This record gives sequence, C-alpha cells and structure tokens, in this order.
Amino acid sequence: MSFDLVRLGLYWNTIRYLKLIQVYRRAWFKLYRPKIKSGLQSVTPAPVTGSWIEPPVAGGSWKHEGKQLYFQALNQKSLYKTEGFWRDSDVAYLQLYHRHYFDQMKSGKADKTEDWKSILEKWEKANPIGSKPGWEPYPSSLRITNWVSYHLLTGGLSDVLIRSLAEQIRFLQKQLEFHLQGNHLLVNAKASIFGGCFFQGKEAQKWLKLGLKLTEKEMNEQILPDGMNYELSPMYHAIILVDVLDLINLAYVFPEKIPAAFVSFLKEKARKMLHALQMLSHPKGEIALFGDSAFDVIPPLSEIEQYAQDVGLEVPSTLKDVEVLENAGYVRLNKDKAVLIVKAGNLGPDHLLAHAHADTTSFELSVDGNRLVVDTGVDRYRNDQERSRQRGTPAHNTVTVDQLDSSEMWSSFRVARRARPLPLEVTKQDEHLHLRCGHRGYQRLKDPVSFEREFFLYQDRLEIIDTLSAKQQHHYSWNLYSKQPLQLTVQGKTLEPQQCIIHENFEEQIQGFRYNLDLQANSEVIRSCIAW
Repeated sequence: MSFDLVRLGLYWNTIRYLKLIQVYRRAWFKLYRPKIKSGLQSVTPAPVTGSWIEPPVAGGSWKHEGKQLYFQALNQKSLYKTEGFWRDSDVAYLQLYHRHYFDQMKSGKADKTEDWKSILEKWEKANPIGSKPGWEPYPSSLRITNWVSYHLLTGGLSDVLIRSLAEQIRFLQKQLEFHLQGNHLLVNAKASIFGGCFFQGKEAQKWLKLGLKLTEKEMNEQILPDGMNYELSPMYHAIILVDVLDLINLAYVFPEKIPAAFVSFLKEKARKMLHALQMLSHPKGEIALFGDSAFDVIPPLSEIEQYAQDVGLEVPSTLKDVEVLENAGYVRLNKDKAVLIVKAGNLGPDHLLAHAHADTTSFELSVDGNRLVVDTGVDRYRNDQERSRQRGTPAHNTVTVDQLDSSEMWSSFRVARRARPLPLEVTKQDEHLHLRCGHRGYQRLKDPVSFEREFFLYQDRLEIIDTLSAKQQHHYSWNLYSKQPLQLTVQGKTLEPQQCIIHENFEEQIQGFRYNLDLQANSEVIRSCIAW
C-alpha cells in the first residue's frame, strides 16, 4: 500500500468521527479574522457583593531575582526580554501559551510579586489586539479569569488593564472554539461568565448569558454520569474540576448575577467530579498518568479538596475497595496496602481524542502509598517522533501486537482507528479482587488478534493473565514500567529491567525501569506476577 493511501486512511478514520460543527467551524476559523469595532461603549466593573475565596494555583510563575525578571513554567526558566519574549519562535508553543496565562494571579501570592503592575502593562503594550499566541482563544480565556481573580483579591488592575480586559472578552466572543470542542470550549464559556459578572451593562449581560448557556450545555455533554470528564485524561479532569469550583466561587461574589439553580447544577457536577478524581489518584494524591497527564500543571489533590470545602462542597473521605467508573471505563482496586488503577474503557469521545493514548488495559500500581508501576507519561505536545512514541502502545503497561498501536495514533493529537473495549467484569473474593477486561484494537489486522487481560490483586502480590489468540503467528511484546526495581516474574522467569526514561512533568525526564518480554506465537497466555 502506498504512503498516500495510508495517509488517506488515517485522515478518513479521523474525520469521519467529527461533528459537523467541528468541520465547518474549522474552515471558518482559518478564514475569519475577528475585529473589535471602534467606538464601542466602555464597560465598567460591577459592584462586588461577596468575597472571592483564594483558589489553589499551579502553572507558571513570575519572579524577580535582583534586577532581572524571570518566568518559570513547565520546568523551564526564562529571562524576560523586551524583544520577542511573548512570541519567541525558539520556544515550544505550549511554553509560549503559559507566558500568556498569568496563572499566578489567581492567588494572593501575586500581590507579593515585585512590580506586578509593570509585568501586566508590559504584556498589554507588547500584545496588540489579535496578536498571536496571546490573543488566541485558549490563552485569552485563562488570562481573563486570572485577571478577574486577581482584581477580586487585590483590586490591583489599573484602568488601562481593566479596559484591556474588556477588549479581551469582546475579542473572545468572536472566536469561541467550537471547532475544538472539549476543555477549550468549556474554558471559553467560563471566561465569558467571569467577564459578564465582573462588568456591568447590556454588553456584559450578553457575555454572561452566553457563558451560562454554553457552560450548562457543555457540562451536560462533557461530564459523564459517573462524574468523569469525557476526554478521560485525569489531568484535564482535575483542571476542569477547578474551573467548576471557580464558577461556584464566583457565584458567592456576584450572587445576583448567577442563578441559584445554576449553582446547584455546578455543585452536583463538582461532587461527582471530585469523587472521580479521588478514584484516579494514588494514596498520596498523585493522579494516574493516563493519556496526556502530568503533575506540574494541576494543584495537589489535597488543595483541590480544601477548595471544594471552601466553596461549600462536602468532600468524601474514603473510597471503597472496589470503585468503578462505568461510563469512563476506569477501575480502582484496593487490597490492604496495594492500590491498582486500570484504564479499561474507550479512549474518549470519538469526535475528540486529542489527549488520548493507545493505552487501553494499561495500569498503575502503588504499594504502601508509593507509586510502583507507572505510566511513562508525557513531556511535550509538539509534533515530533518522541511525541508519537509517548502516545503509542509500547510506552504503556500492556501488550503490543506486531509493533502496532492498539489505536492508531498519528500527528500530535489525532487518532484514526481506535480500540473498542471488552465488557468489564469485576468480582470480590475473600483472598483477592479480580478484574477482567480487554479490547478489540487488533481485530483490525488481516489476521485478527483477540486480547483479554485479567488482574488478580492479593494482599502481597498482583497476578496478571494476558490471553492473545490468532490463527497465524504474531509478534507479542509485553511491557511494564516502574520507578524502582520490582520483584517481577513473567512466564515463571525473573525479568531483569532495562533503564529507561519516564516523565511526570512537562519538559522533565527521570530514570525509570522497563521490563519487556517478546514472543512469537499465534496464541499465547502470558502470566506475570509482581510481589511485595
């Protein structure tokens, strides 16, 4: 098959799942150049009738060291330079985005930053309306909410910056990200609510009305009945949960603007979301790094739980031995000092798999609170060979067939043919907890391969049985990754680890260990055991 036909197949098996609005809005987004009409009536801040509760903060931070100003995000420290800092072509685009968020402003800590007003005015002068990447809708949305949060905490925005804030909200209304959907569109809606509450007048009322309507619509679609965000990334789930808590927080500041019924709606969603986040976290609070997930861009679980309490939510204190997110396909088993978290469902919504990996049936394991078996993680979004490797099946704790991904990952954020999961079966015995799962990802091969996986979690060990069946011979590659050497046997033999690189944060590498077994067979049962 020629390269062009392969490429065509990838495009077809990606595009055919998109919503119609994604297709035509993408074309519109490429062609349309939004502008703000001159002479629009200025908007003024609305009276504040409540107190803004300081939220938890993660992400980028600004700091003076002597006479030099530095910005740090994603494990990279950059010296502020007047020329080109905001649009530096030598910096990864995700890093550039973070320079425009001003995450630190959500916190009262921002008030302690030397000459903070000067930093904001530098941004305002260097980034005229419509300039990229600062005025793109996603960084604009985060910056809008962060600037509003900062002013509610400190009153620190000058008249010039308040006028700039209004312009940013106006510009955002003209470029809502319907073509991307998902977390991008939801944060656009959140920023519209923040703008509509912060300002007063007919224009602000339109922003608020749009934001409320869009948030309710997207929350009903994006938050599954079990409480999980439909993109199924624990990291993005945590980000969106904090967004929801921010909106509840805002309702206490402007109670006359946000309907009580909408607040009740948000609280019910947040309660389920918090439970899902707890379920996807290890005993010390670290999230399982499934899909595009990292630690450094979200607050610690304990801080999110405290924030939830601060805005009036009851925080559940314990989890059951067996927890299943049936809609998301995540399973958490807890046996004495061991916690097993398994990804056994779909990759996400078919129209939006930007942050999915080919990791169906992969898992993480912690013992005595310490993460033992880990996902290899991600450290980048840029489209390169390493990004492809990090998304692929061999980078996860599962079995790869014929060196092919279980779901076809391509480009930075695209998926063509995708693995469909087998039904989950969870049972609880006196001595162990049992999970049966699997997927049909390799049914697409000319000689189809079926794959089923069983987990048996005991007090002192985890046993795994992988069953692969086909008519012809295939190459089966069994992989497992850890942060420290394991007591591991596969097919009755002790496997020796190889050193490898794993990622817990963006732009960061740490040493890990890879265990691998390669087999040639038509059908095979692979038995493995991790003891502690």
